[in-house]
Amino acid sequence: ILDRLAEMAKRDESIQGLLWDLIYKSREVAGLEIAAANAITILNRLGVNFDGEDLSEIQIPDADLRGGKFLGTNFTGANLSDVLFN
Repeated sequence: ILDRLAEMAKRDESIQGLLWDLIYKSREVAGLEIAAANAITILNRLGVNFDGEDLSEIQIPDADLRGGKFLGTNFTGANLSDVLFN
């Protein structure tokens, strides 16, 4: 399913915007953890560069961020439980 959503997001930038919205909303809305983790996993699969992004306080447990670009990314206070980085 994630691969299919990634393919759709690759063709439609508005979908990418919705994925970013989910990630940022996970800071303040309880219950969005799984959706936010899936959203950032999809963006990472698309090769989005997260360098320098402020991802503080986001809730993305179990996300797959292997191979991602995160130089200088702010993860202060983020829920990174069981996130795969490398």
